[in-house]
Amino acid sequence: MSQYDYAKDNRSDAIYKRNFDNGTYNQEPAIKQLLIDRYLQDGTILQYKHNADKTFQNEEGFWEYNPDYIVIADNKEIPTEVKVQMTDLKQTIDLKASQINKLIKIDGAVLYATKKKYCLVYAKQIKEVGKIIKSERFGGKLVYQVDIDKLLWSDWIHWPDFRNY
Repeated sequence: MSQYDYAKDNRSDAIYKRNFDNGTYNQEPAIKQLLIDRYLQDGTILQYKHNADKTFQNEEGFWEYNPDYIVIADNKEIPTEVKVQMTDLKQTIDLKASQINKLIKIDGAVLYATKKKYCLVYAKQIKEVGKIIKSERFGGKLVYQVDIDKLLWSDWIHWPDFRNY
C-alpha cells in the first residue's frame, strides 16, 4: 500500500489526488523558507534531508513510519512532518493522532505552514495542548484538534512560493 492510499480520506479521488500532489509540492518551499527565515531572524543555520515517498509496509509485513523531512540543527536530527494549509487559519487545526503519536516516539516535530505564517512545534506539545476527536474530514480517524492560540506562530519574512489548490 502506498502513502497516498493509506492517507486517503472522504474526498473524491480526483480532488484528493490534486490536493495530495499540490500539498506534496508545497512541502519543499515551506521547509526551504523555514531555513531562510530562521537564519534571517536569529542566525540559526538549519539543514534538511528529504524522505521520498515510500510504501509503508516493510519486508516483514509491518508498517513503517518515516516523516517527510529530517531537519538538522546543531548536529541534532529532528524528524519533521510538513503540513501546508492554503486557506486562512480558523480557530483550530487537526493533525492525525496516529502520526503525532509516532512522531512523539522519535522526538519529532511538525512544521505547520500557511501562506503568511508558520509554526514549528514538537509533537509532544501537540499532544499536551490538543484534544482527541474523530474527524469527518479525515474519514472518521482520530485527530488531535489544537486551538491555534496555544501554538507559537511566526510570520514568514518572505512568503513561500506555494502552489494553490
